[in-house]
Amino acid sequence: MAAVAQGQTLRDGHRLVEASEQFRICARAGCPQVVQGDCTTWLAELDRTVPTVVFSAKDRSGNDVVDATVTVDGKVLATKLDGEAIPLDPGAHTFGFRRADGSSATRDVLIKEGDKARSLEVVFAGSGAGTTPRATTPAPAQQHGVSPGVPETSRPLRVVGWILGGAGVVAMGVGTGVGFAAHSKDQTAEGEPGLARQTDSRTAVQQANVATAVFVAGAAVAAAGVVLWLLPAGSPAAVGTNGQQIIVGGTF
Repeated sequence: MAAVAQGQTLRDGHRLVEASEQFRICARAGCPQVVQGDCTTWLAELDRTVPTVVFSAKDRSGNDVVDATVTVDGKVLATKLDGEAIPLDPGAHTFGFRRADGSSATRDVLIKEGDKARSLEVVFAGSGAGTTPRATTPAPAQQHGVSPGVPETSRPLRVVGWILGGAGVVAMGVGTGVGFAAHSKDQTAEGEPGLARQTDSRTAVQQANVATAVFVAGAAVAAAGVVLWLLPAGSPAAVGTNGQQIIVGGTF
């Protein structure tokens, strides 16, 4: 549940790479099926939207360079150039290239959502002599059908809905268990004489009442969870309690 909430916050803040990592956590097989379904959908949407960049460099003779470290906004992103596409968050970034001989280059590039395998190349002029960046043509492969942004398919209230629904199902299970115990106690009382029968019969009635109350409360909480789950996007809603009741209000 933490991954669900954090992933949505990161996605809404356009930190798409970190959001993808969180959605991979809640899309795993060990999570509840309904959580897996949403997280898998959100992850697929991000996979289509997260931009990727392919770094490359050449020396002044035109030979490919692989022994270069790449930084983005001052943080090391790659320690060699291997031709693989690297996911990045959209926005303006400063890329730095540096070789062991001291030669370096800097590029300021605007990375856009949906850009795939965009080529970013520099040419190293020589040892310690700096570089002359060479303009390259972006290669936005797989851009067909890419949406300009991530669809807003989630609502924070769904998290509350999952929690209430799970708590309701657990309470209904407890109520059912107590009900079976009450039925068993009542059957035992029927075969007992005198005072023992009265005592066990009274206990069975008390357990049955408790089972009914717990089951009904669980059903109410589960129903509240379903309501929050199905609440249309953008609908004003609130969840609260007065100490005795769970109150759900909204516009449908």
